[in-house]
Amino acid sequence: IPAWGVPMATRWRLCVCSLGILLLVPCSLSEEFSLAGSLHPVVEVVGQDVVLPCQLSPQAGLPSMDVQWRKAGPGFILVHEYMHEGTQDLPGEGYQTRTELFLQDFSSGNVSLKLKRVQVADTGTYHCFVRNPQWTLEATTELQVAAVAPVFIDVLGPRGQGIGLACRSAGWFPKPELQWVGKNWQNLAMEIVTNMTQNVENLYSVVSHVTVTEGEDNGDISCIVQNGLLETERQSAIHLSGDVFPHVSPWLAAFWVLFTLVLIAAGACAYAGYTAKQKASQKKRSKEESLLNLANEKKTREAECQELHETLDAERKAFESERQELRKTIASKEKKIKELEEERQELRKTIAMSSSSQEICSVPGALPSPILYQRRTFARPGDSVQLTCSVFSRTPATRVIFCKDGEEVSSQTGLVGKLTYDYDLVVSGHSSGNYSCALRAPTLYLSQTSAQPGDSVQLQCSVLSQIPATRVVFYKDGEEVSSQMGSEEKVTYDYYHMVSRDGTGNYSCGYEIKDSDNQVIRSLLSPAQRLSVTGLDLKLLFGITIPAIVVLAVVLYLLGKKVVSLPRDQRCLSGLSGKHQGSTTPQRRDTDICEHRCASGQMSLMLHLLKCRTRQCAAASQNLPDSEGIVECMCQGSG
Repeated sequence: IPAWGVPMATRWRLCVCSLGILLLVPCSLSEEFSLAGSLHPVVEVVGQDVVLPCQLSPQAGLPSMDVQWRKAGPGFILVHEYMHEGTQDLPGEGYQTRTELFLQDFSSGNVSLKLKRVQVADTGTYHCFVRNPQWTLEATTELQVAAVAPVFIDVLGPRGQGIGLACRSAGWFPKPELQWVGKNWQNLAMEIVTNMTQNVENLYSVVSHVTVTEGEDNGDISCIVQNGLLETERQSAIHLSGDVFPHVSPWLAAFWVLFTLVLIAAGACAYAGYTAKQKASQKKRSKEESLLNLANEKKTREAECQELHETLDAERKAFESERQELRKTIASKEKKIKELEEERQELRKTIAMSSSSQEICSVPGALPSPILYQRRTFARPGDSVQLTCSVFSRTPATRVIFCKDGEEVSSQTGLVGKLTYDYDLVVSGHSSGNYSCALRAPTLYLSQTSAQPGDSVQLQCSVLSQIPATRVVFYKDGEEVSSQMGSEEKVTYDYYHMVSRDGTGNYSCGYEIKDSDNQVIRSLLSPAQRLSVTGLDLKLLFGITIPAIVVLAVVLYLLGKKVVSLPRDQRCLSGLSGKHQGSTTPQRRDTDICEHRCASGQMSLMLHLLKCRTRQCAAASQNLPDSEGIVECMCQGSG
C-alpha cells in the first residue's frame, strides 16, 4: 500500500508493533532456556574430587556461549571461566590444576564444574553463569566438605584403682562427637575428659581420657567418633580382663602404713634437729650481726667525726678568710669615712665661703639651697658661666630656682634621684651680682590682711611636692597654732583663724615629710604674711567697764561713810595731836580705834584692786582717785 494512502494513526500503530516485536525476541529466546544447579547441598570428603552440577535446558548447545563459575564470599571469587570468543578455558586464581569443565558435553547443555582434591576451605556456595548476546542465566550449588579419620585407643597404665585409657583421632571435619561405651553399648558412667584442637587446615583432632575401674565395665571398651555431616562413625575397641587391674595386698597396706609412720617420725626428728640448728645459727647470726652493726656504727661515727673535723677546719679557714676580708673592708670603710669627713670639712668651708656672697631669693615660697657652685667668678660679656646647684635632700625637689641679687632668673623642675641642677648663664653687661639657688617652698594665702577682733580669717596653704606631705602646720610669729594631716589627693589646706585683740603678727605655713620610722626627712616653711588687728575689743571694753563701776561704787560708799564719821575723826585728830603732849589713857584708847578703822579701809581698797587686776583691768585701777592716800592722810591728820 502506498505510504501516502495510509492514515497517520495507522502509521504510528505499525511502528509501535514493530518495536514491541523487536523487544520481545530476546525475551522469548531466554524463556526458551533455563539453568539449574543442585537442589540439595553436595557433600564430599576431603581429598576427593567432586562435580558441581549445572544443566542448561533444553539440552542444546548454542553457537556463542560463555560459562563462568564463582564462589560467594566477601566478594565473588572467580573459580573458572570459559569464553567462546578465542576458546579461552581458564581456572581462577588459587584453583590452578583443580578445576575442569566438560567442554565435550556443552552440546548437551552440561556446564557442570569438576573440583579436584577438595579442601575444607572449599566449603561454600557456588554460582554458575551462562550468557550469550541475547540473555544471561544463573544457578547456585552448595558444597559441604567433610573429613573422617581412624580412631586409636592407648592404655596409659594403672591410675589409682583402675586403668587409664586414651582415645585419639586426627583429621575430622566438621567438629566430631566422641563417646565411650562398654558392654551392651552402654555409655561409661565414670569421668571422661575430652579435648579438641584445630590445625591450620581447619581439621579437628580429638583426645579423650577415661579411667576404668574393676567390677564396673569389665570386658570390651569402645571409643566411637561420629561425623554428623556424613552420618558416619569410626570406632576402636579394647578388651580388659580382671588380671590387668591393680590389686592391693594386706601386707602391702601394712607396709605402707608403717612406712608412713617411719617417715613421719623421721620428719619430726629432722624438724626438731633443723629447728635447734636454726636457733643456734640464728643466735650466732644475730651475734655476728650485732658485732657487725657495732663495727659499722663505729666506722660511721669515725667517718662522721672525720667529716666534722674537716667541716670545722673548712669553716675555720672560711671564718679566718672572712675575718681578714672584714678587716680589710673595715679599714677601707674607715679610710673612706676619713675621706668623706675631709670632704665634709672642705664642703663646710666652701659653704661658709659661698654663703657670704649668696643672698636669699626674694621669690615667694623660695628657700636657699645648700650649695651653689660657680665655674668662674670673673667673666666677660658673651661668655657662658655654668651655675651648679647641689640639692642635698632625701626626697626629690619640686622646683629649683636660680636667683640674681634675690630675683629669679631661671628655674627647673625637680627629678627623682637628681642631686645637681645646672644653669648656663650667658654673661651680659648687667650680669654682675650675687647668685644663689633655692627650693620651692609652700605658699600661704590670707583671705584678708586686716581684721577686727572676732572676725574669721581664712589661711590657705598651697603645698607642691612630688611626695605627699605627712603633716601641714600653721604658725604665728614662729609658734604653731594649728596642724593637719597630709593627703595624697590634697594640694591646698585651709585653716580658719578667729581674730583676737592680740592677733596681730606674721603668719606662715610649712609641711613635713616623714619616713616609715616617723622621722622627718624633709620640711619647708612658706614666706610669712602679716595680719593686722584694728578697732576696739568689745569683750575687753565690757571687762574693764563693769569692774570700774564696781570700784567707783565702793569708793563713793567709803567717802559717804567718811563724811558721817567726821566729828569722830576730828576727835581722832585731836587725840593724835595731844599724843605728844602727855594725853591721858582714854585718849590713847580712841587713837587705837582710829588706827584700826584706817587699817580696815586700806584692806578693803586693796581687795578691790586685786579683783581688778585678776580680771586684766589694771588700767581701770589707774583711773581711780587716790583713795588710799586720802584715807592715810585722814588717818594721820596731814590732809
